[in-house]
Amino acid sequence: MPHIGIAAELKRFATVPVCAVGSIFSIDQAESIISSGKSDLVAMGRAQVADPEIVKKSLAGHESDIMECTGCNDCVFWTTGDSQMYCSVNPALRKRDEGIVNDELYELYRAITEIDVFSPPRVYIEELLKVICDNLKYRFGTVIEVDDHGKGWLIASYNAPENYIEQVHRVTAPVLSSPSGEAIELRRIVVVRNALSDPRLAPWCGIVRSYNLKTIIWMPLFGRNRVYGTYVLYDTRIRDTSEEELQFLERIRVMISIALTSNQYLDRLIRKRRELEG
Repeated sequence: MPHIGIAAELKRFATVPVCAVGSIFSIDQAESIISSGKSDLVAMGRAQVADPEIVKKSLAGHESDIMECTGCNDCVFWTTGDSQMYCSVNPALRKRDEGIVNDELYELYRAITEIDVFSPPRVYIEELLKVICDNLKYRFGTVIEVDDHGKGWLIASYNAPENYIEQVHRVTAPVLSSPSGEAIELRRIVVVRNALSDPRLAPWCGIVRSYNLKTIIWMPLFGRNRVYGTYVLYDTRIRDTSEEELQFLERIRVMISIALTSNQYLDRLIRKRRELEG
């Protein structure tokens, strides 16, 4: 329940009821949160996808019959283009065999379901980068947050070479002048398979050459009303990235976007608490 702390902090200063949401998978968890005084209400979304009768079964004393959500996020992928909502727990919504098209993507899918959903948002993002790079054999990955003025900074990374981040920060060219700008502006994945040949990466050519980077993929991170940044995968090979792989990376974009939004809220809450306590 990674957001309960946020709800508890808000409740300290709020003058209206506070509702906690996020990874509340059982009625016992919900009742514990409310009885502890950390929140006035709770919202349970994925838990009711897994078992729409979770409340009815609990009231009837049939807790052992509840199909409990595992936090695999299959249902979240529905927002990224799946033709219907899927659930690995609910038999009525179980994904058909054609959902995963090859062994690499299947192993990536399984690895994602094993990530601790209770991790702090930044740790969760780093774990997502790790399973992507380890299972699809990318050299390293980063998540870049971009503000409304186009200024970007690193939020998370996995397996980035030593001094890589420091070298990137030395480049004075605007982040949005790179292919990252196209990904953010058009809200679509941008793939560059030979980084040295792309003129938009000229300011970063020394870094590209130094680490022998070939394929770089930018995925935009955005919500309903704004773009937050990009998550980027790097490889020293020229990759023939399949459409199925890109679709899967697009789905993971949603998960990172949600975690990045949670991280922003958490940072704001911490700053506000320091102001109030100072």
